[in-house]
Amino acid sequence: MRRINRKTILGAAILGMVLSISGCVPAGSNVVTPRSTDHVLTYGKATVTSFRYLSIQPDAATIGGAAAGALVGSAVGSGGGTVLAVMGGSLAGGYIGSHYSSPNAQDLTLRLDNGRRVVVRIKGTSFRQGERVYVVRDGNRIVSIQHIGPREL
Repeated sequence: MRRINRKTILGAAILGMVLSISGCVPAGSNVVTPRSTDHVLTYGKATVTSFRYLSIQPDAATIGGAAAGALVGSAVGSGGGTVLAVMGGSLAGGYIGSHYSSPNAQDLTLRLDNGRRVVVRIKGTSFRQGERVYVVRDGNRIVSIQHIGPREL
């Protein structure tokens, strides 16, 4: 019978933690802080007058993903296979980390229905010129921009 070494157990434990953490938030949901709950938000309508695409710089998640991938890779294989597993793990971890933490973004120029113009920087690239949107505010701070469906225009 084959004995399981400590590196294999450590790698499996880290992989299990990464997979369990990544499944905690349902796809498409937004994460908010407890401080941002239990108060009134207001909204108004606006038109996207122009936009430009932005790229958010990779941050610590890219480096962390690469390190986690290398650690998991080091627990797999033996001899020369370990080197390949570390390289593959770090590349995969870095790609996943950068993809997860650095979505594309947009600067939106909006004409609010009261005539005021504002520029809002948002994650994602789903808004187009001429589109009608809801502008959700917390006081004078814009919290989010949401699409208006065709039935709500």
